[in-house]
Amino acid sequence: MAGPDQTWTLARIRTLIGRRFHKSFTLSGIAKMLRRHGFSH
Repeated sequence: MAGPDQTWTLARIRTLIGRRFHKSFTLSGIAKMLRRHGFSH
């Protein structure tokens, strides 16, 4: 199990995507994208 500090929050995912792809996404947009790919939060 991942500890609380390793939890993949939407805010953390948004930050990582922003750094990696230099794009900005809304949290709801990220949630929809993750659900399309079979992830749930």
